Amino acid sequence: MEYPLISIALCTYNGERFLQQQLDSLLAQDYPRLGLIAVDDASTDGTARILLDLAARDGRVKAYVNPANLGFARNFERAL
Repeated sequence: MEYPLISIALCTYNGERFLQQQLDSLLAQDYPRLGLIAVDDASTDGTARILLDLAARDGRVKAYVNPANLGFARNFERAL
């Protein structure tokens, strides 16, 4: 059986404090074709670095960092 790809859109902004726990939970799912698209909205903490480091280590993860803050709605549009 071929499983369809399930993509999770994750938008972040200054979420460093809880981000690693959230990522660990998402990526611990046992569904065989899971992808994560993470878009950071120009955070000023370590959020973007966490996402970029994870994307470099895990092929299921694609991470993008906005050069300027787009705001909640436009950041989700970019992720989708």
